Amino acid sequence: MNAPMNAPILVPLDGSVLAEQALPFAEALAILSGSSLVLLYASYVAEVFGIDSSETQVQELAAAEAYLRKIAVRLKRRGLAVETCAPYGLAGRAIAREASARHAWLIAMATHGRGTFGRFFSGSVAADVIRRATVPLLLLRAWHAGDARTRLADGQTIVVPLDGSELAETALPVAQALAASLNSPPGGLAVALFTADRAAAEREASEYLTTLVARLAEAGTTVQTLVRLGKPAEIIRTVAEEHGAALTVLATHGRTGVDRLLLGSVAEAVVHHGATPVLLVPPSSTGAVLPMLDTGHVEVVEGTQ
Repeated sequence: MNAPMNAPILVPLDGSVLAEQALPFAEALAILSGSSLVLLYASYVAEVFGIDSSETQVQELAAAEAYLRKIAVRLKRRGLAVETCAPYGLAGRAIAREASARHAWLIAMATHGRGTFGRFFSGSVAADVIRRATVPLLLLRAWHAGDARTRLADGQTIVVPLDGSELAETALPVAQALAASLNSPPGGLAVALFTADRAAAEREASEYLTTLVARLAEAGTTVQTLVRLGKPAEIIRTVAEEHGAALTVLATHGRTGVDRLLLGSVAEAVVHHGATPVLLVPPSSTGAVLPMLDTGHVEVVEGTQ
């Protein structure tokens, strides 16, 4: 998996140990992709009428820059190419803006840290980044960091939840490329989610997957597929656990609509309670991601359970 020249992975930090839990995954992905890292710390001091906060702003910026330099030195000693960025402003906007300006191919961030990182999907930094970003966003919980290298080692499975919509399928190219880079033997796992009458749902799922598999086969790619009926978030968590998946790759749009899938219970539950880190893929990012990743072979097994 090769990233294009000068295409980095952006890692937002906030000075907390919890926010730094994104670093092991970012480091592992940087090694896999040949990417550099950009460490970002956005400083912001709320203005109060009648009070000059300029000195406080300068102090905050200086502290952010010093903190980032310390982290960068540690990573550079391990052979990584690292840059730092300490913009002043609201974090969500700064992260999305820098990712675009630096042509990052991925944003990797922990969902808990100091301040607003803890209020995920409730007006939080992470939710703001999801709304604004045009590149894939890898979201991790603190307990995911300890096994980053194991999760991203050869032979790991990647779960791709599908709901029958074209928008949901925009996650597939990114998942295929990642699976190829991990030498995943059975590769990406496509999960079709249908909650209608069971018999009708299984027929619909089978027809949908048959068409999908045929289309991917024409492009030289095969996919393992699995049909499960029930509550999407529970299915996604269960399948990821059963297959010991490295990641769950999820499009930020799907059949249920952007508000419910992106900011509702499904994505929130998968991120907060799932067995894997979650890579959210906005449809607009697919064209930018594909050139930087080498797609490969993913095995196909279709089943209904």
